[in-house]
Amino acid sequence: PVTFEDLEAIDKDANVLVLDRVQDPGNIGTMIRTADAAGFQAVVLLKGSGDVYSPKVVRAAAGSLFRVPIVYMDDYDELVASLKKANKKIVATGFETDKFYYDVDIKENTAIVIGNEGNGVSKELFDLADEIVKIPMKGNIESLNAAVAAGILMYESMR
Repeated sequence: PVTFEDLEAIDKDANVLVLDRVQDPGNIGTMIRTADAAGFQAVVLLKGSGDVYSPKVVRAAAGSLFRVPIVYMDDYDELVASLKKANKKIVATGFETDKFYYDVDIKENTAIVIGNEGNGVSKELFDLADEIVKIPMKGNIESLNAAVAAGILMYESMR
């Protein structure tokens, strides 16, 4: 594993994906694979996230695990300080907002935060984010699968 500081050589305008206590191995692997496909230059896993080297994650990532740098961070303050030092805008997903993901510029220099499958983004990180965005939904469901939500936002950043 590398640290965020090791990534200073990445494109300064590059986007990164932050997983806040995401647990499901299939989701983690799918998000790493999608981050690779969408040109994200790192995936940050916060303490409490699942094991990135579990067999299910490795299978779901389909090789992207070895192409996309994986960064581990222990706490929210460390994460925010590192992202601010890199001049990244922190965009978290949640329902407590009037802004949809397409209302905020996430094209570059952005850290997109995807929260835990059952609880979403932690309150601590939610409060530290620069922007909170949601995905419109018309059906009678409470939320989307975490990997699906991450994919929508990552591909919006390419548009």
